[in-house]
Amino acid sequence: MLSTMTSDNSGTRPSRSALLAVLYADIAGSTRLYDKHGDAVAQKAITDCLKLLSQVVEDSGGRVVKSIGDEIQCVFEDPAEAMIAGTDMQPAIQQAGEDGRFATGPLRIKVGFHFGPTFEVDGEIHGEAAVIAQDIIQLAKPDQVLTSASTLDTIPNALRGYARHFDRMHLKGHGGTIDVYELIWDDISVTQEANFKPKAERARYSQVILSYNGQSFEVSEARPTLTIGRVKDNDIAILTDLTSRMHAEVHFRHGRCYITDVSVNGTLIIQDDGRTTPLRREHLALEGSGRICFGGTPDENPKSVLTYECISESN
Repeated sequence: MLSTMTSDNSGTRPSRSALLAVLYADIAGSTRLYDKHGDAVAQKAITDCLKLLSQVVEDSGGRVVKSIGDEIQCVFEDPAEAMIAGTDMQPAIQQAGEDGRFATGPLRIKVGFHFGPTFEVDGEIHGEAAVIAQDIIQLAKPDQVLTSASTLDTIPNALRGYARHFDRMHLKGHGGTIDVYELIWDDISVTQEANFKPKAERARYSQVILSYNGQSFEVSEARPTLTIGRVKDNDIAILTDLTSRMHAEVHFRHGRCYITDVSVNGTLIIQDDGRTTPLRREHLALEGSGRICFGGTPDENPKSVLTYECISESN
């Protein structure tokens, strides 16, 4: 995180400034829930919903700053993680509603986020990013995820194909306008389109098994994260010169397994059917089975290769 310490003459505690993605998630129509179901039932549903949203934030690498009635404010150092969290929130809430997890029945949410300057005072996030993110979510409709064009510009190309221009918004109190984009979460995939199946054809998985140097490692809902890199502090240590100290992360969410490259030399995914996908600071949803090379190619760096197998929920 880029941060500096600042202070003013008002007697408040020093503030920390940083470039962050500020995301708001708001439960749509919450007032009607109280009218229809009564205070106790409505409050329980809202509390359960906010807990689920908070879990998605944490799983995506973010931090929940506070809950404000039927809304949460959270922050991410990486705007791509904010995008993944926002687009994961929608199907998570939809599935929870279908599973009967909310006392009121299914709920709907709105999500808006913006990446920019912030400052923190006594645990509160303020600044341009927080103000613009709040303006954006007020523009959102139920089931939407909105962000600004400038935020979209900071997100890897592999993720931008599922955004479409939504509106041009006048900034309250700032003057000027910004372009707002909608992220199409029900079609979104962090895979590269040319190499992987459309969402409707993708299986959901119960676990993914990674095998390296005679050992097997599982990622699943029970163990959702693994780190891979050259130093031994990683869950899987790959001790080659082309492998970065912290090379990649593997995350399991909602029946799907994502790999994120954070390295210098890139990561190469080789599916058993022959398709290959190089990653450089990008995310990918794993499918089927194959090999993953952490730095270079298998011919150049054979000791950096592990195998993976996605285990279907139906097995």
